[in-house]
Amino acid sequence: MQTETVDRGDQPFHPAVAPKDLNPSLDVHGNALEVGCRVRSFSSPFRYEDGRVAGLELAGERVSYLEGVLTAIGEVRKDCPRYTVEVERRVHGSGERIKDEAVSADDPWKTVNPPVNGTPIWGGDYCFGVVRIDVAGKSAQNAAA
Repeated sequence: MQTETVDRGDQPFHPAVAPKDLNPSLDVHGNALEVGCRVRSFSSPFRYEDGRVAGLELAGERVSYLEGVLTAIGEVRKDCPRYTVEVERRVHGSGERIKDEAVSADDPWKTVNPPVNGTPIWGGDYCFGVVRIDVAGKSAQNAAA
């Protein structure tokens, strides 16, 4: 049975952990983020006034994320603590379909540095775009549902 805290991957949901309560070692599903785990880094997640979050879609035209291995947590770049992710796949909506591309060693997106979860941003919001996944490619939260 689906609950409001389970990310169905295609629509806004109420997260298990609110973005304002996150820290660099935790994602919105309540999963631990640690060096060596597989993650998705989403392009533009956001929070609605009612507490639901969106922008973490795995289906539909809004899909946009990078997937890879978390290699560092909290290194400061430009006055902002960041993750380091070695990217293996780039996935995004492309018209009527989802484009899923392998990232080569010489790709400019091979290494990315998104802000750590829980970092305050303008407007009173917080970063929450890095989510742990399991080896099968599902979020750890979805795998438990």
